[in-house]
Amino acid sequence: MKGTINVCKADFHELEKYYSADEFDAVFFLESLTHSHNPQKAVQSVRNIIKKRGTIYIKDLYRGPDNPNMKSQIDYPIEAIERQFCLKIRPVGEIIDILSECGFELAFCKRLEVEANFDVGNNFTAKHLFKLLKDQDGAWVDRGMVFLNWLEIKAMKHY
Repeated sequence: MKGTINVCKADFHELEKYYSADEFDAVFFLESLTHSHNPQKAVQSVRNIIKKRGTIYIKDLYRGPDNPNMKSQIDYPIEAIERQFCLKIRPVGEIIDILSECGFELAFCKRLEVEANFDVGNNFTAKHLFKLLKDQDGAWVDRGMVFLNWLEIKAMKHY
C-alpha cells in the first residue's frame, strides 16, 4: 500500500490545521474518542475536514443506562477503568447530542454485531477490566455489560 496511505501525527481536536476543508469522505474514531478531553471540539474538527454527506464513524465504549440500585457497584469500576486506561467513558446520549450540535445526522447507533470474548487468558484489556469486577468471594461477576456498552455510531454531515 506504499504511496496510498499517508501517516500524519496530529491532534484530532485540530484536524483543520493539517487537512483542507472537504478533503475526506469519512473519518473513523476506533476506540479513541474516549481519550478526548473535549469530544465536541474533536467532532467539530472532523466536520471541518469532511465533505458534505461525509461520514463519521465512532466505535467506542459507553456508559450504560443509570440504575440507582447499582450506583455503588457501577461508579467504582468505571472510575477505575477510566484511571487505568486514561479514558473518559461517556453516556452515548452525550456523544449523539454532540454529533447533532456539530451538524451531523445520525444514521445509526447500535451494539457491535460481533460476539464479545472476555476470556482473560491473554487479553490484556479483559484481564484488567474483569479483575475489577470480581465479587467478594473472588468469583467473576457477569455484570460488566450492564453498565458498559461497546457501540458503533455512524452519522453523516448534513450541511
